[in-house]
Amino acid sequence: MCTAANIPLSKTDCPAVRKFFQQHVVNGLAIPKRAQLTEKHMAEVYSEGVCVLKEKLAGKPVAIIFDETPDPQGRCVLNILVAPLRVDEDGNLRAFLVDTVLLNTAHHRSVSQSVVKVLQQYDISNENVIVINTDNAAYMLKAYKECLSVLYPNAIHITCVAHIMSLVGESYRKPFTGLNNFIRSFSAIFFRAGARHRLLQVGPITQRRHLLVHVGSLRQRHQLNHSHKKSRVCRLSRQQLPQCG
Repeated sequence: MCTAANIPLSKTDCPAVRKFFQQHVVNGLAIPKRAQLTEKHMAEVYSEGVCVLKEKLAGKPVAIIFDETPDPQGRCVLNILVAPLRVDEDGNLRAFLVDTVLLNTAHHRSVSQSVVKVLQQYDISNENVIVINTDNAAYMLKAYKECLSVLYPNAIHITCVAHIMSLVGESYRKPFTGLNNFIRSFSAIFFRAGARHRLLQVGPITQRRHLLVHVGSLRQRHQLNHSHKKSRVCRLSRQQLPQCG
């Protein structure tokens, strides 16, 4: 239920959730917590999901979509999606995330091996791979040209339109070297500022707290200065300014 509803299993450990189970669900405290759900039940649910997905993909022409991106720890993460090229019961074409692979390096061989392994795991025949969709990175192009195009002869390679538009924009910007140098130098003034580096030496949560404290102190100092100046102006207007009549 939690996985189908996209509810994190860790929510079952929340004290408010446990209290709700105890008060409103018969034998609610017997509902397992995250550790038990992960260790004993998650593997079974995953296997059932793989079987259901195999049935949806069986014998259908498919498109393979994969892209690599770094995670917060700086690791290379390859996401692989498979989209059957036939509409479902609702008349839609849906793509399914079939695997997420941690790569040691973003290389055309490692990418090709991961894709081939996943397609074999889901019993997708080579002839049914009709589309391979990637970005325009050099190792992605090489993965298709040297490996995947040989294994999947019916497939055509489609590259990301957004990435193409980005490259086109870069080509328009490239001749304006003077403007590019000015923008780069102007950005470096803020990027290399000493105050910014001191803030970045702490964690993001601590950094936000420090910023809030700093902004609060500046606001308080501004209010004090403003009230002090206002009182001085009032005293001057009473004591030093000439009065008419």
